[in-house]
Amino acid sequence: MKLHSIRISNFQSFGAEPIELTLENITYLIGPNGSGKTAALQALCRLFAFDPSLRRIQRSDFHVPHDEQEAPEERQLWIEADFVFPELEGEEDNSSVAPHFSHMRLDDPDGIPRVRYRLSATMGLDGDIDEAFVYVLEVGPDGSPINPETVPRSDRNHIQVHYLPARRDPTDHIAYGTSALLGRLLRAVNWENEREKVKGFTDQISESLAANSSVNAFSSHLKKIWGTLHKGSYFTDPKITFVASEIEALLRHLSVSFSPGHDDNLVDFSRLSDGQKSMLYLSLVLSSQAVGRAVLAGEDDSFDPEKLRPPVFTLIALEEPENSLSPHYLGRIVNALNSMTSNEDAQALVATHAPSMLRRVDPEHIRYLRLTET
Repeated sequence: MKLHSIRISNFQSFGAEPIELTLENITYLIGPNGSGKTAALQALCRLFAFDPSLRRIQRSDFHVPHDEQEAPEERQLWIEADFVFPELEGEEDNSSVAPHFSHMRLDDPDGIPRVRYRLSATMGLDGDIDEAFVYVLEVGPDGSPINPETVPRSDRNHIQVHYLPARRDPTDHIAYGTSALLGRLLRAVNWENEREKVKGFTDQISESLAANSSVNAFSSHLKKIWGTLHKGSYFTDPKITFVASEIEALLRHLSVSFSPGHDDNLVDFSRLSDGQKSMLYLSLVLSSQAVGRAVLAGEDDSFDPEKLRPPVFTLIALEEPENSLSPHYLGRIVNALNSMTSNEDAQALVATHAPSMLRRVDPEHIRYLRLTET
């Protein structure tokens, strides 16, 4: 599976005339400030972002022409993504084919099957936004969609875009992605063999803490006063508990820590620098993708596929990594992306101003974006 191209119209800096970007396994976007590099990455986020908040169309997403004199009654934008399936030319089974088979179309008899997604949105003068996310099953002579079909949420989640923004403090965005990725992985683990053992240990911890004389005294007062206020056969015995005994409750407190630290044995990831947080998030994305690939291929049965619901295609949108990473780290990032995209289930899109990122890049993998008068 490969994202062959995206088409953008009236989205942020892209005007009414549709612009098409064809994509490679790793595509590098270059160009002056304001030329649309970030807009291209965010267009993909509006389609398939892992973070649900990045999927929502904003009022600022609608393009406003520089020479506009009067606001129209309605503004429109649309974004299309064409996926092709070169793996169908081989004989091997592939996990990306089945979820998309019923929506594949051929543009010519000898061509490669493709699936086209289209996100369109309209905004009235009052600022209300209506969105539609559909499969494009047929197109008219002018390329407009005919007979579209709504994309179910489950289908949309088969594809994930992980966005690493250029801003200096990516804490909020990366903290959400880190917790969400870890949470999804750990909730999908088969814990049956450890469940009773964990419950026994947590019960022992809770009982040891509750045996403290001060805690006992407070518990006695609480039980006595509760008894004077509450009458009934249920909820009659309040107890102070310190540790949740269910694994699912413990997983809510998960985090990533590093050792050794300068002053502590364990250092929480929130204390990492901006660049280190970006590298951590990228590491988690690549790790979860490797796990998901093994689960889909039936090579790893330690995860429940129904709970994990791994994506069949992953795209990393990396914006100006040179802002938070020193030059010698950029080569490592490129090597990691090359390794990830060597499989048929992943691609990457990198927006950059750094010449060092492009030293060993095939010129055909570079897209130059520029500003026009419109």
